Amino acid sequence: SDNKKIKKAPIAVLIDNNTGSSGELTALCFKGIPNVKFLGSDSAGYTSANQTVYLYDGSTLQITSAFVKDRTNNIYKNFPISPDIQTNNAKSSAIEWIKSQIK
Repeated sequence: SDNKKIKKAPIAVLIDNNTGSSGELTALCFKGIPNVKFLGSDSAGYTSANQTVYLYDGSTLQITSAFVKDRTNNIYKNFPISPDIQTNNAKSSAIEWIKSQIK
């Protein structure tokens, strides 16, 4: 919240169905910041933390132990992140949007 370098600069976060897990968590660090736009298509939806439990017979069990919440209190329970601007060409759309924000 105190980083002056990113408070005013337009920031475009590009996401699509290949943005998953740690990529989604990184993107969500920017969600809810006024000068940030998400562009592209829905992310993969791997927005949970899982724990492995080893059972006595050698098999394993994956248990979802946590979900992700962004700064706007939106909770992602293995749901994809939806972009602010849906586009098939996120890079071009991001360049256009950033140019429109520079005064």
